[in-house]
Amino acid sequence: MSLVVKDLTKRYGDKVVVDHLSFAMSQPGVYALLGTNGAGKTTSIRMMLNMLSRDGGQVLWNGEPLDISRCNVGYLAEERGLYPKYALMDQLLYFASLRDVPRAEAKRRIRYWAERLEVTEYLYPNAAKPEAALMGRRRSMLGGGAKREMPKRPDQLSKGNQQKIQLMAALLSDPELLILDEPLSGLDPINADLFKGIIREEIAAGKYLIMSSHQMATVEEFCTDLTILDRSKTVLQGHLNDIKRSYGRVHLQLKTESDPAPYIAECGAQIVTQKEFEYQLKVTGAQQANGLLARLTQAGVPVVLFNLREPSLHEIFVETVGGEADALPVRDRPGIPLHPVAAAEKQCKPDNAASHGAAGGGEHAADGADARRVSGGIGYQQPDGGAAGKPHRSGPGFFGRFLLGGYGLFRRRRGPRRRGHRQR
Repeated sequence: MSLVVKDLTKRYGDKVVVDHLSFAMSQPGVYALLGTNGAGKTTSIRMMLNMLSRDGGQVLWNGEPLDISRCNVGYLAEERGLYPKYALMDQLLYFASLRDVPRAEAKRRIRYWAERLEVTEYLYPNAAKPEAALMGRRRSMLGGGAKREMPKRPDQLSKGNQQKIQLMAALLSDPELLILDEPLSGLDPINADLFKGIIREEIAAGKYLIMSSHQMATVEEFCTDLTILDRSKTVLQGHLNDIKRSYGRVHLQLKTESDPAPYIAECGAQIVTQKEFEYQLKVTGAQQANGLLARLTQAGVPVVLFNLREPSLHEIFVETVGGEADALPVRDRPGIPLHPVAAAEKQCKPDNAASHGAAGGGEHAADGADARRVSGGIGYQQPDGGAAGKPHRSGPGFFGRFLLGGYGLFRRRRGPRRRGHRQR
């Protein structure tokens, strides 16, 4: 199997948001798609999955155009893609059915991943526990029925646990190609390690993974090849080890028991960071580093740590795309016009509120609908497995309900109707 992305291009009017992106995966592993905010990472992923139309380029899986209806793809979107008011179990069974997973097999996989991701209590709230069973027997003896908990909904879960459920939905079909957009978002260190363990298992199983993340240490832990985007263009691409080797060993980590600052200044090394007697230095090479070590030894300064190393992915990323202009959001960078709606908002709002305009929120909020479309292909069905719903209709009818109401396609009336109130 192989994945080839060739000359992927997307424009909005005169603005190019993805400029001829190309890369290839000839063997299983993790390919990292990195970049600054607004560089085009999520847009590229959506074009690969046919969520967005392309203005140029192609995506090939095993030499044929990538078609999510024929290729088993799992997608973990950056934003939440769950219906907030529907039971978690119903939604997972629904998503599995959209990928043609038999119901019995889907239940088995849900049970496995619930235990693996430690979310059993949310999917099986009435599962027998020793203390719960004892309390149930006592209630029965006293003439009362055992209290049953209602199925959990996404809006009753924390952000991290919702992320677990979304990862489960992406893995239910046992995908060949797995795309992870900010997979560790909202996770504490323990659950981040849990996700990392699952990613390692998928790699060991021979899966193809594309990962987009701003956590460079995590990307460096898994990826072998990468592409860095900046303002829609590819600015760095290749094998991670080759990229590091090209920079050379010019980063020195130094820790001593007394102040080495006079000797660092004497040898001409550049101080990057400093905390008490622990330094991150930039040197010209091994000769300058060894000269500093010899000078410290001669002066009797106890050296605790002396590590001359290649740059980290974080340092490479900052050096490649760093700069004052890159610290600005895309919408505020010189030469990039504002979306008309955002421009109107900026005129009406103070400067500190302009960055929260409508143009930025819409792209991310649409991720939920995109994730469901990948899971389900064309059209939508009721989550409970009933008759197929009406085909997707673009325009304010759908997106207004999704973005403003927050209920997705299936908004239900809450609570009884008040007496004398005419139902519309």
